Amino acid sequence: MSLRRAKKGESPGRVLVSGFPNMRNVSKLAAEGFIHGLDARVLREVPSESLAGIPPRISVQEGIASLAGFRLYTARAPRGEGDPLEVIVATGETQPPNALGYVALAREILGHARDLGVQEIYTVGSLGVPWDRPQRQVVAVSGSPDLKRRLQEAGVAPGADGGPISGIEAILPAYAHLEEVPAALVLVETHWDESTYASPDPRAAIAGVQAISKFLGVTVPTRWLEELQPREAPPAEESLRPGKEEPGGYG
Repeated sequence: MSLRRAKKGESPGRVLVSGFPNMRNVSKLAAEGFIHGLDARVLREVPSESLAGIPPRISVQEGIASLAGFRLYTARAPRGEGDPLEVIVATGETQPPNALGYVALAREILGHARDLGVQEIYTVGSLGVPWDRPQRQVVAVSGSPDLKRRLQEAGVAPGADGGPISGIEAILPAYAHLEEVPAALVLVETHWDESTYASPDPRAAIAGVQAISKFLGVTVPTRWLEELQPREAPPAEESLRPGKEEPGGYG
């Protein structure tokens, strides 16, 4: 059984948004922004021990240890005068440790998406830019010419030629394309250098949430993300010293 695609001109009734830890945690924060903004509830939990290629590991929250894996959440997002859009959110506490793990996780998520009748898939990634230039530009890449066109018509610029792009946020849309399901990776610019790779950037996550929700025609409040404290200045002038190689890249 393959995933059901929305017919041409038809708005999808159920989409999946995925986000896992990455550069400045933009992807994971965007997923949590959908969860908190839509008051989503847990739908399914998948422990890492059930995923081939991903070593079992634990995560700890408030002193409670559990097998790390990923969760699926579900919520309904208001959509103008039409029927609400059902949003499935896939997220977890860690990225897979290797390429085999990326493939295993992508296939596992796609299996659940197929079972749940998901029609389109969106992931959020980080596009690193140096501290001395503005950020927040949002671009998208997709294996679906039709989805790429629709994103451009909605004001989301296409990603520049380049790469490679790694991480589950890139691998999941690629494997969705093999299933002939429209999927897009939404990349948000974020300031970074070696010392701030793990420093969260909620404002970039907000930009990702807003781009996807605007494109889908739904309302997703971002107050939870807005209340987090972003880091908006470089940790030292050293990172901007003339002649020093500027950081950049996907993550």
